[in-house]
Amino acid sequence: MRCRHVNHARNVWDRAVTLMPRVDQFWFKFIYMEEMLGNISGARAVFDRWCEWEPDDHAWTSYVRLEMRANQPERARKVFERYVACHNLPRSWIKWAKFEEKQAMTANAREVFEEALQARAHVVVAARQSAMRPSLGLHCSKLEWAGARRARSHRGAIHGLRRL
Repeated sequence: MRCRHVNHARNVWDRAVTLMPRVDQFWFKFIYMEEMLGNISGARAVFDRWCEWEPDDHAWTSYVRLEMRANQPERARKVFERYVACHNLPRSWIKWAKFEEKQAMTANAREVFEEALQARAHVVVAARQSAMRPSLGLHCSKLEWAGARRARSHRGAIHGLRRL
């Protein structure tokens, strides 16, 4: 960004993240440039584009930290909502609850834990139901495979007898 060619730098970073959206370093540098220019709304727009790709945890926590640097805890909560919708894992819910505790919002932290229990309960029930289903498809395919192998060996034996 020499000589303050801001639009050129934006075009370069935009092209980089468009061509290689899974390279986190490009996104981070693009967002850093926007934040250093004081363009918080531009940095949010870049983060929103990035979050469409469902990045890892580090990207989401960086987005939350940006919102906290901008003194926007409500927006940070909305980012956490999107984060747990994308990554419905215990560590995601725990990060959100710890965030609420740091903000001295114990009631919100309790609500987050309750939502986590409900959301994770659905995942556990679905996993148990799929584990309890009989694996008939796999069993049938093994039997079919064994039968086909026997038939091939039988055909081979008949073919060998014909040669004699």
